[in-house]
Amino acid sequence: MKLYLATYADKHYESQQQRLIEKCETCENFEGHFSYNRDFLTKTEFYQKNKKILDMKRGGGYCLWKPYIIKDALSKIDKGDIILYIDSADTFACEGMSILKEKMENEQILLFEGSFPNKCWTKKDCFVLMDCDSPEYWNTIQLEAGICIFKKWDFSNKILDVEDIKWN
Repeated sequence: MKLYLATYADKHYESQQQRLIEKCETCENFEGHFSYNRDFLTKTEFYQKNKKILDMKRGGGYCLWKPYIIKDALSKIDKGDIILYIDSADTFACEGMSILKEKMENEQILLFEGSFPNKCWTKKDCFVLMDCDSPEYWNTIQLEAGICIFKKWDFSNKILDVEDIKWN
């Protein structure tokens, strides 16, 4: 089971992305990294189908690109290997990577709780459309999307499959 880093940066986060890549290269637990940028994204069919959203300023297109690039990184590794996706403005501790690999022995996806309930960042329309417009869902703590770990496996590929969805 090999561990790889995946990151994305637009022009505002290029230096932070480079810092992450350099850190990855000094950590013995990583086999390599995949760095993505806006130029890569704009050359994809996914971008062409979702240009209206992906051209929005916030989150570089409301982070719609995130599952797409994670799935692309997974496509470049062997089954059972791991992608640690991390936002370019975040960081990691090299010492924790061996623990992460150990945890992923029995997991396909590892996500972390964030700091805010869904109601702070989710429009009511979203709750209504998903048929979950109740306090149980409003008050649930969001998952942290800036750091997530995926093992290349059938389930993780299915979760990340956004290519055939037209969002706009």
